[in-house]
Amino acid sequence: VLTSDSVLSRHAILAEESGGAGNDSPWLWIIDPIDGTPPFTNGLPEFGISVGVLLHNSPYIGMIAMPAWHQVLCARRGRGVKLYSFHKRRRKQISLSANPAVPRLDTALIGYDLGYASRGQQLGGVVAKIADKIGYPVSYGSCSTANFRLALGQLGGYFCANPTKFDVAAAAVIIPECGGVVTDMEGNPIDWSKPKVSYLAGRTPELHRALLVAVQS
Repeated sequence: VLTSDSVLSRHAILAEESGGAGNDSPWLWIIDPIDGTPPFTNGLPEFGISVGVLLHNSPYIGMIAMPAWHQVLCARRGRGVKLYSFHKRRRKQISLSANPAVPRLDTALIGYDLGYASRGQQLGGVVAKIADKIGYPVSYGSCSTANFRLALGQLGGYFCANPTKFDVAAAAVIIPECGGVVTDMEGNPIDWSKPKVSYLAGRTPELHRALLVAVQS
């Protein structure tokens, strides 16, 4: 159905490896076929496939697949998040807000990524600023991997100063549907109409607020 002419004629598609297609439809598919090129090319399993769908420039559907882990997270705005195996058997539905073991910022693992520009500046700036205020900083070289772990409750938060929309469009649906919070790094809603975005997520509203204060301090 998704590849039929009737559907494609009503949906615009933006793919990182092949560019854009479609019209001025209110539906926009943002597709990253391999998110985490460094780990992928070095034989590590921390890479994913990210598909986000915007409706009227607002995140509406998100999917992150982790091929090496044989797992897929799917979310639809207002409908929650589900974790599937690659055989489409549902394993469990996830709600981060219901997780009884929510760590404080000073004990939580916080993910971050640096992108491909100004890495040294970022390490000497925001990462150095929060390193002693959190449990431990971790980087996977893949936004999809970090957000997948965040959705599962393995990370307390995650941020990236200069991701592409391909990196975070799916997660911008998945994390809020898990009970978390997603904003830009100033604490504002992400403006998807802009060519560049920033991203900061917390697994709970409390962790998001604490991480935002630490990043901005």
